[in-house]
Amino acid sequence: MEKRIQPIEKRKELINRFKKQKALNDKNKKQIFENLNNFQLSIHPDAIEWYESTRVVPLLMSNEKKSVVFSINDANWGNTTIPYPETIYLDANPIIDIALDRENSDLVKSFLTSVTQQDGVIFWSSHTKQEVTRVLHASEYSKYADLNGITKRGNTPSWKMAENKMTSYQSSQLNKSVLQKRDELFSLLENLGLEVTANDYNDTVVHRSAETLYSTYGGSIEDAKHVAIANSIGVNDILSHDKGFLNYPNLNIYGNSYAITRKFLMNAKPNDFIDINSFTLIKKEAK
Repeated sequence: MEKRIQPIEKRKELINRFKKQKALNDKNKKQIFENLNNFQLSIHPDAIEWYESTRVVPLLMSNEKKSVVFSINDANWGNTTIPYPETIYLDANPIIDIALDRENSDLVKSFLTSVTQQDGVIFWSSHTKQEVTRVLHASEYSKYADLNGITKRGNTPSWKMAENKMTSYQSSQLNKSVLQKRDELFSLLENLGLEVTANDYNDTVVHRSAETLYSTYGGSIEDAKHVAIANSIGVNDILSHDKGFLNYPNLNIYGNSYAITRKFLMNAKPNDFIDINSFTLIKKEAK
């Protein structure tokens, strides 16, 4: 079996790395939070509709300890029995909330600000970044389609039709705009936490664990990979409005969608971290 980086030790290393790189004083914290609160991108609604249509809900498994959910509604966090997480991993959709300034945006910004003020550290992965890039890509191409009278054809959305019709030069110019907007968004988040890359975990272990989670619990391979990456750095707290995470075992899911808030109990206690990657690898080896 591949040599594994121990998740708890990796989490400690990442926390220390962030605190050394971004030693925040009260003055620049205020500016960081102000920049975060004022940030907004224009994303085409077709891109959001397409992204949300790709989300798949895992199958319910009754033989595992279920994940616990926490509503990030500000009213719930006056209750001191609910601790802010020391570390939290970001799915793509709360980042898209920030970019769009849509319904949950203020709650996401407030929650992330509070986590940081409690000396918590926020993590996301290159996988998260890729998902956000896909949404921004679809958005920019949808806008191009609108401007140039390009419409959907059958099940092919207008942004994909535009992608197929554009010249290489036109496409490359639009892609530069996508990357510029993405980098602007993530530069704000870099003041609050770190991007986790393949240098921080064993990519082979994450890949195999994601496939086992995917085949065991259903859902999308993208969500399974998020869980595997977070687990590899010792984190089982995930910020997402996506109910697809609810049936993976031993997670703490923070969010504000209906699927989250209707299951939230004020007296709920967070699950302790368990290295589910090690269990999934054992299951895969046993097959």
